[in-house]
Amino acid sequence: MESQLESIEVKLTLLGSRVKELTSRLDGQQTQLDEVITQLNGQNSQHDENTVTGNEHTEQLSAIAITMEKYNTEMRTLATRLDSQQSQLNKLSSLLSEQKTMDGDVAVTMNNDTVKQKHPRDCSDLPAGSPSGVYLIRPSVDSQQPYVEAFCDMETAEGNWTVIQRRDDIQPRQNFFLGWSAYKKGFGNEIQEFWWGLEKIRQLTSSKDRRYELRIDLEAFNGRQAYALYQGFAISSELDGYRLRISNYSGNAGDGLQYGVNEKFSTYDRDQDGSSYYNCAQRVQGAWWFGRVCGYSTMNGPYQDSRSSDWAGIWWVMWRGLDSPKKTQMKIRPK
Repeated sequence: MESQLESIEVKLTLLGSRVKELTSRLDGQQTQLDEVITQLNGQNSQHDENTVTGNEHTEQLSAIAITMEKYNTEMRTLATRLDSQQSQLNKLSSLLSEQKTMDGDVAVTMNNDTVKQKHPRDCSDLPAGSPSGVYLIRPSVDSQQPYVEAFCDMETAEGNWTVIQRRDDIQPRQNFFLGWSAYKKGFGNEIQEFWWGLEKIRQLTSSKDRRYELRIDLEAFNGRQAYALYQGFAISSELDGYRLRISNYSGNAGDGLQYGVNEKFSTYDRDQDGSSYYNCAQRVQGAWWFGRVCGYSTMNGPYQDSRSSDWAGIWWVMWRGLDSPKKTQMKIRPK
C-alpha cells in the first residue's frame, strides 16, 4: 500500500512540475503579447502609412492567441488529471489509515473475557462490516514476525474466512506444479490464483486458543456448486511433514479428504504420500495430502480449460469423479 502511495506522490510531483513549466511559458507568451499590443498602439497614429506592418502584427497576434489557447487546453487537461490523481491519493490514504487503525488494538472476546489483541491474526479479527478483499494480518503469535497479505472472504456463510487457496479461469495461468519450498512459502496472487503457504497455515492453526474449520468450495463449468466442511483443521510442523488434521465432515460435495487425514503433504520433490505405487505429486502434477492410491481429491493439479477427466488436473472424486471444476477455494476460520 505504501509503495502505491509513493508512486502516486511521484506522479503528482511530476505533474506539478509540468504545470509550473506551462505557467512559465504562458507568462512569457503574455509578455510577448503585451509588447505586440504596445507596438500596435504606438503605430496607430501612422496606421495609413504602415498598413502592411499592422497586418503583419495582426497575424503575429493571432498566432500567439492560438498558441495560448493550445496551452490553456493543455493546462485544463493537466488540472483534470491532477484532480483524478488527488482523488485516488485520498482514497488510498483513507485505506492506509483504516489499515493502520486495524493494526492497532482489536477487542477479542474469549471465554466471556474481553482481551486486547494488538494485530489481526486472521480475518475473523477484522472490524464488523469489513468488505471482502486483501488485508494485512499476522498469523503468528510472535509479535516479531512480519505482516502477510491474506484474502478475506467476508460474505460466504457469514464470512470471516481466511482464504488459503484459489483456482479459477484466470489468465495468465498460475503454475501449481512446484516444489516443496514454494508450497511452504506460498505463491501466486491473492486476488487471482494462489496457494497461501504451508508455514503460514501452520502458524495460524497451531495456536492453542483457536480451533479452525476448513471449507472447500467447488464450482463446475455448468455453474453447479458444492462444498465440504471440516472441523478441527490444523497441520503439523514442517519437521512432521505438515501432516493434515481434520474431523467431522459435512456438506454436499462428499468427503474427498477421508484418505488425506493424518497424511503428510507431498510435492514432486518430497514424496511423502500414502501410496506405495506412485509418486502421487508427479502423477497428478500438483502437491497435496495424498492418501493410498493418491486419495479422493487434489486441488493443486494443472487447471483444465473445460470439463476434463484426467489424473493430471483438479478433482474431487466424491463429487464429480475426475472431472475438473471451474473454480475452487479453500478457506479457514475459527470455530
